[in-house]
Amino acid sequence: MKPENVKLHTQELGLRGLTPGDCYRTGDVGEREIARRFTEPGAPPSLQAQGSAIDAIERLGGGMIEVKPCSRAEAIGVCVAQAAYRGFNR
Repeated sequence: MKPENVKLHTQELGLRGLTPGDCYRTGDVGEREIARRFTEPGAPPSLQAQGSAIDAIERLGGGMIEVKPCSRAEAIGVCVAQAAYRGFNR
């Protein structure tokens, strides 16, 4: 599957302790990173098959992540994607 075939919509992402600008950057990075993970080798087989689709996942719980106070929004976004990906594989 090509990355441009992945459409991800995050309705709500709980991020406490970040500035509004960091929240948007973190969410953007997280969406790009999770799309990348879903299209790389080793992704769940249902996502690798050409033409496969998941219409909607109502809720995906990735759990909590802990980051250092000085972490950049981009690094936090990658952590968010990792947690979401783990949640998808449960």
